[in-house]
Amino acid sequence: MPARTNKNAAPVVSTPFSRVLQSAASSNRAALDAKMTKEVIRTALALDPVRAETLGARFRPPVKLDPDKLRIDTWVRMDFDLDLDGKPLGDGTLASDAYGLSMSNPVGNGPAYVRATTFGTSTTNVVSIHPQGVYPAFYAKEGAIDVVFDRPTDSVSVDAYPINTTQCPETLTFCPSRPYMEAYDAQGALLAKALYPGNVPFSFSMGDGWQTIRIDRTSRDISRIRISCQQCGCTTPNKAVFDNLSDHFQLP
Repeated sequence: MPARTNKNAAPVVSTPFSRVLQSAASSNRAALDAKMTKEVIRTALALDPVRAETLGARFRPPVKLDPDKLRIDTWVRMDFDLDLDGKPLGDGTLASDAYGLSMSNPVGNGPAYVRATTFGTSTTNVVSIHPQGVYPAFYAKEGAIDVVFDRPTDSVSVDAYPINTTQCPETLTFCPSRPYMEAYDAQGALLAKALYPGNVPFSFSMGDGWQTIRIDRTSRDISRIRISCQQCGCTTPNKAVFDNLSDHFQLP
């Protein structure tokens, strides 16, 4: 089975997001105190996701800090194995609960789930529209996953693994459908679309396995993304699983 490729791989951080924010506000505390007011420090600490806040309200309105004071510029990865505090996520966990972002299936406004998978793709978790009891791979006829970010970003990536659930299709024909990612602005306008860059499964081939789909913008205007696998008329369509959703996070 093909291993994950490093091609087009996005830089990521290995520490939980809450610790990224906490370390920025607490390291060199004396120096920070000299450069910024206590109100600014309280504002930064208030971003800690473990605190009780209204879902979707974090980072709104944007925190206003002077450019020469507190600044965070990093990549944040949601690997669906651990939550933001480093705690393991169980099969069937609601993705939005684990990461504090709106993650839903636009078809019927259903939830997105953290799912365990061992179907030759990975021994770790992925994100899916299907609950426990259904294999996590999906395609556009079944739905998609919409992710709404608390702060607009200029770059997003996700790892995708296309799967054909029938290893030997009766027609032995090529199924052209690919995993994809779409990026939208705050008004819902489509900004860009990127397709899985590798070979997809067909006939007896399992394709190129894990590949990174990435969208980069010149401005921070990506407010929402959608991930799924293209719909086609094949009797045995390609589906996909997704992992390692990463976005470029900046504060302020």
